[in-house]
Amino acid sequence: MPTMPLMAILEKSRGLKSPYHWGGTKLTKYLTVFAALKNVSQLARAADPSHSAAPRLVAFVGNWQPCPTQAQVDRYTDLVVSFAVSYTYSAGWKTCNEDCTIASPVPVCGNVARNDLVDKWNSDGKKVLLSFGGAAMADCWEHCFGREDSVVDQLANIVADQGFDGVDIDYEYHFTPAARKFLGGITSGLRRSLPSEALLTHAPMDFDLWDDSLPYYQILKNNAGSLSYLMVQYYNGPARPSQNLSPALANYGNIAEGIFSGDATKVVFGFCISACSVTGSNIGGAEAAEIMTELRSVHPENGGAFFWVSNDDGPDASWSSAVYPAIFSGSQNPKSTTTTPSLFSTSTILTSSTELPPTTPTQPQNGTEGASTLILTKAKYQKKRERLIVHAETATFLLAETSIFLTCHPPCGGRHEMKYKQAKGRYAANVVTSPEPASVVLSSSDGSSVTWNL
Repeated sequence: MPTMPLMAILEKSRGLKSPYHWGGTKLTKYLTVFAALKNVSQLARAADPSHSAAPRLVAFVGNWQPCPTQAQVDRYTDLVVSFAVSYTYSAGWKTCNEDCTIASPVPVCGNVARNDLVDKWNSDGKKVLLSFGGAAMADCWEHCFGREDSVVDQLANIVADQGFDGVDIDYEYHFTPAARKFLGGITSGLRRSLPSEALLTHAPMDFDLWDDSLPYYQILKNNAGSLSYLMVQYYNGPARPSQNLSPALANYGNIAEGIFSGDATKVVFGFCISACSVTGSNIGGAEAAEIMTELRSVHPENGGAFFWVSNDDGPDASWSSAVYPAIFSGSQNPKSTTTTPSLFSTSTILTSSTELPPTTPTQPQNGTEGASTLILTKAKYQKKRERLIVHAETATFLLAETSIFLTCHPPCGGRHEMKYKQAKGRYAANVVTSPEPASVVLSSSDGSSVTWNL
């Protein structure tokens, strides 16, 4: 939840006041200067080898899932292999490497290091990136903090050995001082260590960029010159683009203006196809096409779209085929966004007795199939002690191995990993925060999520 009022964000996304208020002479001069600056910006982007062609249609590829079909690949401009990690699963337990050693070679798809496919996709004119992190990294990030040089060297070597075109950072964890130093350090370090033509991206969750005072926003702003583009996850957070696009559009404009000095070609709009049903964040191809058409009407030069995940696109690329024309030709009809802005959808508010339907995992869980569900059993704020108490359970036999994270709106000090209490068979979080949050969001490492209004 932003601390900046929504109207202020909307004003910021519009940029300068209309030159039509200035009179004829100033208007002419303004338009001339604006056109010149726009041309300079376009030339600068064309001369920058790390800036891939925009707009894009980027697919995240779960590297434990089946490899994309040729029909799917034909629709994509970029593929992001997910994920390179510094943990292993053994005997049903996740073990973080204490030296933050990244397992390599990294599987490309089907749990196999298909470097031949990376070469094939490259020959088809596609960019193939390696994503480091993901939600299940969780506490394993702690072992990486302070090891920025080692992480940069490892990722640069993997890119060189496996033929990737660059690196994506998928960080979904706390923002302590050590974390901030780490994220800034690996971003600038990778830009120095990777080949000059390599791509470098981040894929932040929308609520981590919902206000320009938030830590991740500032980290990315300070390292904007190192980034090829930014992929914002407009799902499982405050935005519900299919129900009301206005807040996401305002946030998109704020990111483009505040981080990239108005260059919206560096901001890629993120969708979840079918793994985010619990939060009401799933968006079908036709809906996504309408959203991209509306985005294009506001930002004609934009960064395009990305989606989670290629396995949900269908072997015939049904989802991406519906979205493709809206990104590259604008042939779809605009979607009306005249409803009152609302940061949270009431359809995602659940009670403590609600049992949630299974969702598709976004990360492999100990080599098993299927998915867990989240049940939020308690969320109470103690005003006198300024303390938030949250309890949760999961309907899965992987109970203690599933990572569950708590975030608040307004923010309550970042993203908190809930602790598993063996004796009570549940997860718990006890967070000191003020003022009282309006709502809490729980998300698990397997893709389940639930929102609760206090």
